[in-house]
Amino acid sequence: MVIDESKPHSGLRDLAQVRGPHIAMKLAKVALLVVLMTGCSALAPGADVTYRARGPLATRPQHPMLLTMLGPRPRSVRTQPEGSTAYAADLSWSSIFEQAGGPPPLGVFRMDGEFGRASVRARHGLGPDTDIEIEIAALYASSGFLDQFVNDFHDLFGFPDSGRSLAPVDDFRMSFTSGGAQRYRFAEDTLGFGDLPVFLTHRVRREDEDGPGVAVRVGVEFPTGDEADGFSNGGIDFGAGVLIERARGPWVFTGSFDVILPASPDGLKTVGIEYGEQYRLQVGCERNWTDRLSLLANLHLRSPITDDFAFEEIDREILDLGLGFAWDVSDDAILQASFHEDLVSATGADFGVFVGLLVGF
Repeated sequence: MVIDESKPHSGLRDLAQVRGPHIAMKLAKVALLVVLMTGCSALAPGADVTYRARGPLATRPQHPMLLTMLGPRPRSVRTQPEGSTAYAADLSWSSIFEQAGGPPPLGVFRMDGEFGRASVRARHGLGPDTDIEIEIAALYASSGFLDQFVNDFHDLFGFPDSGRSLAPVDDFRMSFTSGGAQRYRFAEDTLGFGDLPVFLTHRVRREDEDGPGVAVRVGVEFPTGDEADGFSNGGIDFGAGVLIERARGPWVFTGSFDVILPASPDGLKTVGIEYGEQYRLQVGCERNWTDRLSLLANLHLRSPITDDFAFEEIDREILDLGLGFAWDVSDDAILQASFHEDLVSATGADFGVFVGLLVGF
């Protein structure tokens, strides 16, 4: 649905009405899917299966603005062996449709398009319980090709479409306009590097019969991306968190809690909008299925991007559900793949996929 900037509320009430009534139904259907997945997994593995932790899914909630902030990934508390190095490459591709607007000075906020993030990572063991990780990422956005598929997918399962079905198919509008000027944009059909994150993780407790494994991590992200194209927030981000992991037979449970202090782009700060502190809670569940395959489920709860723009299209929490698998390509390499959906269906991406290859982890 196109929003007339001369009438900032154009179409917005309809969008809110489309979304609200279906959220409970959506949550119920996704919960049923998780239950069925768990029930099926109870049929396996057999007695001869060798248990191995292949997760959690090493991805994060996808949103163009979130991708410019420090983004701690779910990971095991197990650190890289001293002196060894592991590598990973992955790709996330998501479709989003969020539009909101209000009277000056609020302006008009649009997120309509598809975007991807590809990255390569290296993790090196500094000591018996400490490792360091660095990541180089590239970002890209376009009008894409998934709109009709996502519309049909939401219609099939009764998921809310947030007004997506009323908008032009495969359109692209990713910007924030206020006071007659563009304050933020995510460049279309432009490939560019993102910011550079570095994490240091230290395991403070090894898992044993008396309790879970526990680790702490700190991170910093340097502004190496182009802020004008929406690939960077233009400042240095900091973060810290704690991780936990517990294995029980074929099951592995993971969790983490992180606090991120991101910088805010200059264009948003000029109109009084800042990101503020970010909080992220993650829980993961893995079920060994065979000697080479695990089923994975992850939930990420992410605090609102900002509360300075009072519309749910940007000021609501994100609850990302990821369902997927991890498969041993070889003794030293794991392929992960997953599907993702924002259960709150307000700020986050409507549909996403993730594929990653981990070597030496």
